[in-house]
Amino acid sequence: MTKKLLFASLLIVLLITSCGIDNTMFNARKYFKQAQDRPLTSSGRPSPQAVDEYTKTIQKCGVIITEKKGKKTLSEAVFLLARALYYKGNSAFQAKDQFEALINGFPESRHVPEAHIYLARVLRQLNRKQEAEKLLEGFVRDTRHQKSHPRTLMVLAEFEIEDQDFLSAQYWLQRIITDYPKSSEFKEASFLFGKNYYEQHDYLSSFKEFEKLVNTRGINKELKLEGRYYMALSLFELGEYAKCDKLVSQLLKSESRLDKLALIRVIKARLLLQGNDEEKGINEVDEIAKLQPRSLASSAAYYYLADYYFYQNADIELAGTTYGKVRTEFPTAIYADYAKQKADAVNQIKQNKNLSAKANLQQYVDYHMLAAENYLNAFALNDSALVMYQRILDVAAPFKVELDSLTAVADSINARVDSLQIQIAELEALIPEPPAPADSLESQELIPDMETEAVADSVDAVSPPDEAEEAEEDGEEITEPDLIDEPEQLSAEPDSGETSEEIEEETPEELPLDIPEPEEEEEPILDPPLTDEEE
Repeated sequence: MTKKLLFASLLIVLLITSCGIDNTMFNARKYFKQAQDRPLTSSGRPSPQAVDEYTKTIQKCGVIITEKKGKKTLSEAVFLLARALYYKGNSAFQAKDQFEALINGFPESRHVPEAHIYLARVLRQLNRKQEAEKLLEGFVRDTRHQKSHPRTLMVLAEFEIEDQDFLSAQYWLQRIITDYPKSSEFKEASFLFGKNYYEQHDYLSSFKEFEKLVNTRGINKELKLEGRYYMALSLFELGEYAKCDKLVSQLLKSESRLDKLALIRVIKARLLLQGNDEEKGINEVDEIAKLQPRSLASSAAYYYLADYYFYQNADIELAGTTYGKVRTEFPTAIYADYAKQKADAVNQIKQNKNLSAKANLQQYVDYHMLAAENYLNAFALNDSALVMYQRILDVAAPFKVELDSLTAVADSINARVDSLQIQIAELEALIPEPPAPADSLESQELIPDMETEAVADSVDAVSPPDEAEEAEEDGEEITEPDLIDEPEQLSAEPDSGETSEEIEEETPEELPLDIPEPEEEEEPILDPPLTDEEE
């Protein structure tokens, strides 16, 4: 009896534990589904309520994994935990670890194919694109999961479209259409095949592919409406405005989804603006913004309205303002990036557009170079870019004329300078040459000995004046004595100070016979030194 009670108690405990695990898994699934049903925010992220529900899912799955009850339940808990981490955001590395744990720890789990796709998406979030593509390509070659190959090929095509590698995307899509025509991915692949042509601006091929899609049996209503929407877009880009307007009118009557209806009305607004019905087109844009504010449709409507202002009205101010609204309406929309690029280009074009080349040539050239790049890159206006470049080239013409004028003035001035130099040379030729400077040696001979002159002056001052000088002072005519006839008289009258030796030396034979001219100064005769007796 005791054994039976013990066994019954054990069964009850196991049953309660099993029910507890099942209840925990049930709650985890419930929280996850509630979070998935909540719409994303305008930035494309989960709302705070969704984040809270993902957190509760993670907690419940953690409890199940800790209990480790059964492989099937455990693999499902790991898969649910990994997906909750992936959708919650900011947990890419944790999600990666959980998906890898599922693939490596539970290779026979039914969640393995889907785990490969999620893991590839996480790797792309971590900027490991080549690794993600390699992972899926390897999975496609694994024959054990052949039923999951169409879905994997579809994800590969989506990755290539995101990277704008349209040729590779066409390859993966074509494999689905050709190899798996009965798969559930066939219809989606056909849709993406036509959309891929549209992204490549091959609008005619896109129209034909979507036309085949909408005429294919078994296509659901929503997919057909999507195909007809892209047919209308292709017709608009091809310039078939009448056919486009007719198809848009049909879509407005058939479509009931508000977000899709707003996108169709965007095409209607573009048709009105293209038909020069500006007032109705602007009103249509305003209606779209009121019905679907902060949406992809309102963002697209303002983008095409800004294009109308810029390309057709050439209203740069209004175009720049409208481009700014695009990012405000839906920051993550594809139009937001294009609008920001064009808004920046418009602002640069508006600045300093009235510059003068004469005032600041470098600033003038820089502005037109930048404006040309903006017209070419942001707006694809080759002609406008050429106009900007031509303005730079035209600047040289007036400067060349002014340079030629200044060159002529400079030549005239140079000619005048040459003329003046010739006249100066002629005048200099008329001026007599100054006497040549005396030779330095001759000059030294002509310069009297200052000491000799000083001594002579002192002698003249001491010696009494001779008879000639006295007679000259009295005004009498003086006759020169005959030195030859009266030698004795001259010699007999020596100076009182001369010695007998000096008198003997000055004999008549030694005196010069020529009579000295009066202009030449006679060498003064110095007094002999006094003898002791005379002193």
